[in-house]
Amino acid sequence: MREYKLILEHSQDDLNKKITDMLNKGWDVSGNLVVDKDDEGFPYFYQAMIKQG
Repeated sequence: MREYKLILEHSQDDLNKKITDMLNKGWDVSGNLVVDKDDEGFPYFYQAMIKQG
């Protein structure tokens, strides 16, 4: 069974820390890093993660 999570952060450094932690726990990156802006123009970053069961 596969498990998916979407990691969302306003800070790229915080996103990198979460992704690194998840990689160390057996998760893999799924797809591309997405960078977008919220309604106020602040950037946010999100990355899909997958864990094979």
